[in-house]
Amino acid sequence: MPRILLIGIDGFSLELVRQWADDGHLPHLREMLAAGSSGLLRSTPEFSSPQAWPSLITGVNPGKHGIFSFLQPIPGTYQVRRITSADIQVPTIFSLLSAAGRQVACLNIPCTYPMEKLSGIGVAGWLCPSLRHKGATWPPELAGELYRRFGRYPFHAEIKHYALHGRYDQAVKVALSQLYKKSEIGKYLYQRQSWDLFAIAFVETDAIQHYFWHLCDPSHPAHDPKLVKQWGNPVLRVYQAIDEIIGQWRKSASDDTVIIIASDHGAAIYNRGRTYMPNLLRAAKLTVDKPPRLGKVEALAAAVRQKVGERLHQLIPKAVKMRLYNNPLGQRAVESFFSQRLIENVDWERTQAYSYYWETAPWVNLRGRQPQGIVAPGEQYEQVRAQLIELISSAQDAATGQPAARRVFRREELYSGPHLDITPDIGVWWNQQITLEGPLLADFGGRRLQVEPAIPVPGITGGHAPDGAIIVHGPGVRSATTIEQARIEDIAPTLLRLLHQPVPDYIDGAALNECFTSALPVNTDAGADIAGAERRQGPVYSPGEEDVITHRLRNLGYL
Repeated sequence: MPRILLIGIDGFSLELVRQWADDGHLPHLREMLAAGSSGLLRSTPEFSSPQAWPSLITGVNPGKHGIFSFLQPIPGTYQVRRITSADIQVPTIFSLLSAAGRQVACLNIPCTYPMEKLSGIGVAGWLCPSLRHKGATWPPELAGELYRRFGRYPFHAEIKHYALHGRYDQAVKVALSQLYKKSEIGKYLYQRQSWDLFAIAFVETDAIQHYFWHLCDPSHPAHDPKLVKQWGNPVLRVYQAIDEIIGQWRKSASDDTVIIIASDHGAAIYNRGRTYMPNLLRAAKLTVDKPPRLGKVEALAAAVRQKVGERLHQLIPKAVKMRLYNNPLGQRAVESFFSQRLIENVDWERTQAYSYYWETAPWVNLRGRQPQGIVAPGEQYEQVRAQLIELISSAQDAATGQPAARRVFRREELYSGPHLDITPDIGVWWNQQITLEGPLLADFGGRRLQVEPAIPVPGITGGHAPDGAIIVHGPGVRSATTIEQARIEDIAPTLLRLLHQPVPDYIDGAALNECFTSALPVNTDAGADIAGAERRQGPVYSPGEEDVITHRLRNLGYL
């Protein structure tokens, strides 16, 4: 039975890895590609981090693990809240192995805050505000040990400010500093004992790609050779740092260690289609706002209040904001401003569909599910969904005529499992070949609609792609082998089989036997089904924690 080192890399692109490895920029990864197995790793249906990381560590699709975005709807309301690890509705790989007495370590995996109890150690992912917060580590006293030895923990690289102000060198410096510090802390913990499974994730790749994809991809409309000559390729510099870190970890690993590198999704040009959704629904009169009581004067005043509020949020020191948010009135203001900004003036008695500020896939205002739902279940519900599909499918870039979306789905076409009630009714695959800088055109009800974006995303040039990367290297692994049609749900059952553990019946993935020279062992004690399991709900963040996480999500362009 081998030991396993799982290295998760957010947004890692196999296409870039292969290209730069062939060019000699990534020598350690080049060796792993030649001596191991590798391939594309298909992400979850909407290839987003909050969906994909839980699927990677549970082996199931979001319809079973229950997380679809960073925001979860609060049943019986139009409100939303931040997700926590308690929202994951099936056991993680770390929980299953801990129950079997295996020694595990889980460091920096997104969506693991608060950290669960393990037979081993854990440091939560970047949704954890800081080491001071309960649930940051397991065991709890590990937080104090890490702080005393290393100072502040690098949960997340704050690069947005530097990127937007042209300080590209400083943005890269921050990302590299965070990478090396996380790796240093990880190796300190790795050397404590012989682990059955040691998992560590790095998210700085995703952050740097969001803001610097235009310098990496010559096909990007904003690609500027002069900027590339001045600043180089920040994405390549971060990949080179990852390559160096992987080389260090390979030296630290014992000879009986299988190393698996996996990403939650890939990388591509950022498509801004989602930023048009709220205004698209309004233009089609599927979302209807309350008329201002005082007409245009009130509407103008509301717009001014919004702009002033956004500016104050940027200027007021965080310490002052945290004191404000500990006041009930301040907390309500924050909730209204962020999670409800685009729906707070909605006339629910006339609205058939709506979307939130940031997770913009449309919801039907369904009677019996939403508190003021007007769409009847059954035939009328399906009619509204058909209208939404028709509307979004007709949308196109006004400048080029290219479709804004590649495909539009009903939610049950994307997911399966007991938790579809908390995902939007429609899913969209946006066309990543266009950036939609100008207006969007659509046809609906015999009318030609022209729509401007509702949500600003300054500086974001890179987005996600449906295919990430998987690289497997070590004893018993086939060399120079391409893994075909691997899915992110396949990681967990592969780990279980490598460690001679049963794969529960409810798991969607299958072990990646083609990576290995002999078939992985099968333990037939499959375990329980999840059908009918009671839904868990995580704790709500405190106002201070909410501010920290909101700031991080804004830095990544999610908010």
